[in-house]
Amino acid sequence: DLPGEFSLVAPSVLAVAGIVPRARTIALALLVRQAEFALLTFRYWVVFRLIGAPIDLEAAIVLASVNAIATLIPFISSGLGVREWITGLITPLVSPDTFSQGIIAELVHRVAEITVIAPLGMLSLALLAARVRRESKLTPRQDHAPSRWRRRRCLPSRCFRARLQDDQSWR
Repeated sequence: DLPGEFSLVAPSVLAVAGIVPRARTIALALLVRQAEFALLTFRYWVVFRLIGAPIDLEAAIVLASVNAIATLIPFISSGLGVREWITGLITPLVSPDTFSQGIIAELVHRVAEITVIAPLGMLSLALLAARVRRESKLTPRQDHAPSRWRRRRCLPSRCFRARLQDDQSWR
């Protein structure tokens, strides 16, 4: 068995790999993903303590892993409903807690997630919009597209024919 502290080595190794210029982007992406997963594990550990059913680090890691996979289900938005059921089903297998405690913990986690993410998302969107407006005022607009692709005042079918006639390289 590897101790739980061994998981702290992975971000360090990724940070060292970031020194190599060719691997820097992937190393930084993996480092961010590791930090996100560590935070998710910590959140599960805290949520179970909040509802009075503490779990150990290994159980929190298992629940975070399973729920990260459940979030990837494409036809349901962010695993809505699926995460709750999976947490309820997995909780008795990895801890002495019951199915209902797992469901309650996941619902508390979901509410906490929404109350934090929604305001931060709105704030980030406002800051991003302000930055885009500020930068668009500072730099003059330039059309970097070739002249044959610039907007023309014509019907779409005529524009398409005109573009084909202008560009003979496609043949």
